[in-house]
Amino acid sequence: MAHGGNEGEARQRAHDAFKSAERAGVKGKDLKTLQAQLDAATARENSAKGTPGQKRY
Repeated sequence: MAHGGNEGEARQRAHDAFKSAERAGVKGKDLKTLQAQLDAATARENSAKGTPGQKRY
């Protein structure tokens, strides 16, 4: 399993939801909410991965 684990899956689900809404023509506040959820999931995934080369004790 790659670093990031469940966070990577959550980011992928958020990405899929955002793209589906975008294709369906969703606009305005709803699309911005999905974008914010995607950004937050991406940040959590990146945080879980840590810095490349970082030692974990």
